[in-house]
Amino acid sequence: ELGVVEQSSRNNESQGWYKIGSLGDFYDAGNGWIYQPDLGWCYAVANQETSCWWLFNESTGWIWFNPEIENSVWSSGRLADGWIYFPGDTLAQKKVFYNYSAKKWQEWNK
Repeated sequence: ELGVVEQSSRNNESQGWYKIGSLGDFYDAGNGWIYQPDLGWCYAVANQETSCWWLFNESTGWIWFNPEIENSVWSSGRLADGWIYFPGDTLAQKKVFYNYSAKKWQEWNK
């Protein structure tokens, strides 16, 4: 099964660092654990058949990414429950997101 790293592009200037759409740069620590500068330590699980993947972080809960859906993810947990829209190139680039369930813009609470 392909992991998030196999779906990413390698940063040739920094060993162990990769980039993937919607998440941006991250460090692969192995065994599914990644470090993303805006989110901190996260656990990532990818699906080879769909290229979709789940990300878990204590501050956000579970987030589902689909590379075919730009600027939107499904969230289940502290961040939101349902679809959210993020205005930047990556999820945490801007400090706000639109929570469709709550029908309002919200700020990141880390």
